[in-house]
Amino acid sequence: MHNIIKFSLIIFLSGQLQIKNNNQIEEVEMNNEIITVTATCIENDKCIYEGEDLFIKISIKNNLDKKIGFPLKYIQKKGPYIKLINKYTGVETNLKSSLANWSLKRKFKTIRPGEFITIDWVIFSNEIKAISENIVDLTAEISIVAGIKLDKKIFETEGIGALHIVGKNQ
Repeated sequence: MHNIIKFSLIIFLSGQLQIKNNNQIEEVEMNNEIITVTATCIENDKCIYEGEDLFIKISIKNNLDKKIGFPLKYIQKKGPYIKLINKYTGVETNLKSSLANWSLKRKFKTIRPGEFITIDWVIFSNEIKAISENIVDLTAEISIVAGIKLDKKIFETEGIGALHIVGKNQ
């Protein structure tokens, strides 16, 4: 069994969402087939926790056959949504994300078909210690939620990946 779990979950939703932007109502279509999210630990292929912060690389892949615009600077500042799940106890905790300038949501980086971009992030040691006692056996569900630009429309999309983190608290 591998100590790193890479997987992607695509949730299929359709419909429209109304958001208020500069006092105007904008129709935003919902589509969760656009991106795939995967994550790995940096310089720690097996994601072994040794009492130190865990540095992760999050990859976001364009699943479509045309280029998309991705709000990279916004997501780099805000970060992903991360839920830690203790596999022994079932206890879950959502980690805090950062604040980002709202205007960055409309500054897009082009991702060509089949290509991906990466974001580096950190899961702090104190966040891991807060949910696990001596033995660490966690799943980190990592979600990227973003407005993706495609054919002059904005599609609200979510991609979810996961990491398996094992080790000991020290």
